[in-house]
Amino acid sequence: MKKIVLKLDIHYRKQRNRALRALSTVHGIDQMAVDMRDEKITVVGTVDPVAVVRVLRKLFPTAQLVSVGPWPAKEEKKKDGDKKAESGPPPPHEFTVGFLNRITNGFSGELIIGRGRHGVVYKGMQDNGEWIAVKKLHLMPGLDDEEFKNEFNNLMRVRHQNTIWLVGYCCHTTEVPVEHNGEHVSARVEERALCSEYLHGGSLDKHLSNEPCALVWHTCYKIIKGICQGLRYLHEGFEYPIYHLELKPTKILLDKDMMPKIGGFGFSKLFDSIKTFDSSEVTGTSVYMPPEYISQGKISPKFDVFSVGVIILQIMVGKQSYTKCADIPPEEFIEHVYELWVSRMHAIISKNTSREIRTCIKIALKCVESDRVKRPTINKVIEELNKIVECSFESLEHITDNFSEQNIVGRGGYGTIYKGVQDNGEEVAVKRLHSNSMPWIEDEQFKNELDNLMRVQHKNIVRVEALNINFQMNPADLIGKNVTT
Repeated sequence: MKKIVLKLDIHYRKQRNRALRALSTVHGIDQMAVDMRDEKITVVGTVDPVAVVRVLRKLFPTAQLVSVGPWPAKEEKKKDGDKKAESGPPPPHEFTVGFLNRITNGFSGELIIGRGRHGVVYKGMQDNGEWIAVKKLHLMPGLDDEEFKNEFNNLMRVRHQNTIWLVGYCCHTTEVPVEHNGEHVSARVEERALCSEYLHGGSLDKHLSNEPCALVWHTCYKIIKGICQGLRYLHEGFEYPIYHLELKPTKILLDKDMMPKIGGFGFSKLFDSIKTFDSSEVTGTSVYMPPEYISQGKISPKFDVFSVGVIILQIMVGKQSYTKCADIPPEEFIEHVYELWVSRMHAIISKNTSREIRTCIKIALKCVESDRVKRPTINKVIEELNKIVECSFESLEHITDNFSEQNIVGRGGYGTIYKGVQDNGEEVAVKRLHSNSMPWIEDEQFKNELDNLMRVQHKNIVRVEALNINFQMNPADLIGKNVTT
């Protein structure tokens, strides 16, 4: 396998498409990628570099060969044992249909990992040993290659820790001989596929049943919060919001650390409208659709919010929970769910966990309100989840072994940092501030500032979980008298 890089005068999308179409006729090419900023095109495969240059020079006379090297490239040596920085997903590729056929064993049934109304999903191992998910799309009448590629490029902008990252696509059109009314004619056959990162944890659906989710609460809470953060990014991370409109447990995939990632977004725009549902699919997914869509076909951001509410209910109570909650008064339902989780934890439950459980079930019930006006926005849902839980000083003493010296993990100008182990086994960092570190800040101002910091959510920034303000009266001697300070 070779990686071939060429330089050519390419400034417009039409020029790029002409180049890719020309290269798609060359035998032995597996992957192609164009960098219009640097005016370079990269080809990966067993192809002869001379053949690639010859084809491109018919369209671009000044095309030049920049480099030819092995693929996959050898990893650079790490300096002094340093870890290699994560650089995110590779740049998007236009994969050839031959390459996708090869890595999926001819789209073998044994490699199918999912099915949907838009296509069948296979897993395939690339030549560098990495797996990708290949969604072979069903026929899409009326959608030409240019429109498909444009929409794919829009979806490539989606980059968030709680959304699936697309890595490439395939657009292949060929003419095949067929018999029609006793005559041999040629028919145009289109094959399209979307390729994304492959997550080994599978979908959330396999962890759900008619009982509460079998995963520990800490993991369930992480999944709930991650889904909400990913959806907020889709709704508010771009100039034009991306509405999912098909959010359900099978569309939520989990990585090896049980981090949830939303997949399947963007199809509502790419495939006309959600009104194209098959009758066979509607039965299984209508529970995630809000009443205003089912009865009137209305679509708004609250559509996805309703779906999130149903998913949270299914995590906390079971797959039949949405129909159950409709027959029980809200406060009674909240207590019922809370008691379910307390009994699962054998009555060992921290105040923080208790607050999380109650908050999540309350959010879920608000999200599935039949009146969409009463449903919260996804931003409001995140705000509720981000509200700081004020821990008791006694609980902090408990999880840090009375602020033991053995639990110290760092010191700073404002205080000492201790490692704490919560009742659910989760480890947290507790920074005990010096009493005189910020004498100018009032308690209310301190809480408000921390509430603002709590909104900062990013995988590369330490997240603030909780706060504690504790007043202690210490005896002191002042002018010969005992007083408290």
